[in-house]
Amino acid sequence: MKHVVEELIYIRKSKRAKHILFKVNPVKGIEVIVPEHLSKFQVDRIIAKRSKSAWFVKATRQVEKYRKQLTPNKINLGYCNDSWIISYQSKIINCQPYILEIDNNCVQVIMNEIDSMGHIGLLQKWLQAKAENILIPAVRNMSVSTNIRFNGVKIKFQKNSWGTCSIRKNINLNRNLMFLPRNLVEYVILHELCHIRFMNHSLEFWELLEKHVPDWKMAKRELSHKGEQLIPGWAMA
Repeated sequence: MKHVVEELIYIRKSKRAKHILFKVNPVKGIEVIVPEHLSKFQVDRIIAKRSKSAWFVKATRQVEKYRKQLTPNKINLGYCNDSWIISYQSKIINCQPYILEIDNNCVQVIMNEIDSMGHIGLLQKWLQAKAENILIPAVRNMSVSTNIRFNGVKIKFQKNSWGTCSIRKNINLNRNLMFLPRNLVEYVILHELCHIRFMNHSLEFWELLEKHVPDWKMAKRELSHKGEQLIPGWAMA
């Protein structure tokens, strides 16, 4: 595989996989999920063939971009128009890693020097707390203003969606909404609230959404075209 950038390839064998799968992982690189029955020769041949594709070229660029974002010096939270300066400090091996907010929108990350990627989990934990403190009250406020009642709301990392709504009137929101501008976050929240009334994308649903978000078509396009580009690599890991 001379023409393949091998340091970007991460191979993982899976008992469940029926076919070889390629995925972009911000930390691991181009993750290749391999059925257990395939030999190394077969896997190498498939990877070599896939490496010539347009998908592989795009994936390589994406991984390289993500890796440059794994240790940020600054974090911009678009929803609340807030910026945080991040500093890092390595301690002795026995040190318990932790993250600490200090004055003037600064965050200090204390890392265990034996774990070079340990800061990613700390930053994600910090982001999770921020999202819960900000997005949950936002849902409650919009629920009151629209007179649409929900049952519960949870904030978590959702790789393939910005938000979901269950038939039990529970709303799930992606914590990475914190990186998006306010109008797009409000569109996502109101979209899910409208699903409380209509658990589909019927004409009635879109009419209700337009009542609360008159420019929803523009917001939907913007979210589709720009949303993922605003999410840094460390938050996607």
